[in-house]
Amino acid sequence: HRYPREGSSHAAPYGITAGFATTVANAAGPAMNLYLLSKRLGKEEFVATGAWFFFVINLPKVPIYLWHGQISRNSQAFDVLMIPAVLAGAMTGRRVIPP
Repeated sequence: HRYPREGSSHAAPYGITAGFATTVANAAGPAMNLYLLSKRLGKEEFVATGAWFFFVINLPKVPIYLWHGQISRNSQAFDVLMIPAVLAGAMTGRRVIPP
């Protein structure tokens, strides 16, 4: 099986698909995962690259969400209430999937 060469242009279709999917439906995950899998990254690099990608892609959306009232005091209060669940999930994940 041939893998794409480093620096090859195979990233463009994945990038276009991911950009369109995240704009239309906030659903770029599958396209991004296919691209990252094609790069044969280690699991830490895979997760970290995906996290940074979605952070950078979603950050410009924050002002739009604020403008439309989708981020409010109520939603932030709910976010704070969910912090223990997020931490519990992270700790459980560390136990279930060892480094």
